[in-house]
Order: sequence, then structure tokens, then C-alpha cells
Amino acid sequence: MSKVVRAFLVGVVFIAGLSVGMYYGMDRQEEPIVEVPKPVDSVQDIVLKKVQSVTVEEPTTEKIEAISKVDRISPYAKMIIEKEYTKCGHRTVNVLEVPKELVNLTKEELKEKYTGWEVKSFSPQEFTLFRYIDANCEDHFVLKEEGGYVAVYNEVTEEVNNLVKKTEILVEDLREEDKHDLEEGIKIFGQERLEDVLEEWEV
Repeated sequence: MSKVVRAFLVGVVFIAGLSVGMYYGMDRQEEPIVEVPKPVDSVQDIVLKKVQSVTVEEPTTEKIEAISKVDRISPYAKMIIEKEYTKCGHRTVNVLEVPKELVNLTKEELKEKYTGWEVKSFSPQEFTLFRYIDANCEDHFVLKEEGGYVAVYNEVTEEVNNLVKKTEILVEDLREEDKHDLEEGIKIFGQERLEDVLEEWEV
């Protein structure tokens, strides 16, 4: 191939490449860059987002059960009454059936109803009330003369005696020694001992 032909071909290829480049360059003009504004949250949206971001702890089953489970006195509960008497130092314990007005009460409600008493133990099946009594217990008796007959008194204190009953035992039928003791008051402790003495005098 001669130099002239080679130069001609190179020129043709150059011109063709230049034409193609200009064509695509004109067809693909740069598009203008448009900035899209960022959305701005309203005050209400901001507050709502903050509220939604707060973690709210849902109560667990255990917590719900603990709140709802409050011990209340059963209709079949046992009521235990304990008293300690400061004058004699004795303590009495009585077990009773629960009164109807106490059924379904809570421990706090029981305390309000029995002011001055200590709730020593509490459950739906059994509860204990305790208090100190500034007196002798009910097992302290005094025998005295009352209108010619023997009378039985509870010795609450040295100064206070409550009449329990007036017997049909005539004082005049007793021994002189017993008559003299009745003038001072015969102190007896215990229900059994009291019954023994009265039976002896009734003969």
C-alpha cells in the first residue's frame, strides 16, 4: 500500500471518529442539578416522635398477680384470741369460729376494726389477735357473803370484783372458820377448784 493511500485512510478514520464524537456530545447535554429540599418535621411530629421513643414497661404477669392477690379472711377461718393479763401474769388462748362481719376483710381492715389489738399472724385460713389486759384473768375468783348467801365474784383487780353468781348456799350453815374467811373474801384460782369448794359447802 502506497503512502498516499495510507494517509488517505487515516484521514477518513479521523474525520469519522470526530463526527461520531460530536454527534453524541451534542445529544447528551448535561442535565441541571436540582436540589430537593429535605422535609422539615412539624412541632407536632417532633413531639409525637419523642413520645413514641419513650420505652413503656408493660406490667408482667407476676406483677399483675401480686397486685390482685390480697389475702382476705375465709368464711371457714379460725380466729385465735390471745390475752396476757398484767396483774396475774397469765396468758389465755381461745380459738373461735370467725364472725360473719370479719369475712373477706384484709389484714389492714382487721387492724382498723380491732384498734388496740396486735395482729400477730394473718392468713385467709387463720389469724391471731393479741393484747395486754391490765387485770387478772378470768380464773381468779373471790367468795363473799351476799345477803346471807355465798356469792361468787371475778377478781378483776384488788379493788374491782364483778359478781358472777349468787349461790343458794346459806352462810349460816357453814363452819365458823369458813364464815370468818368469807368476811375477808376467799380467793380461789381456777374453775375446777371453785366447783369443788361449792360442792363441799352444798352437802
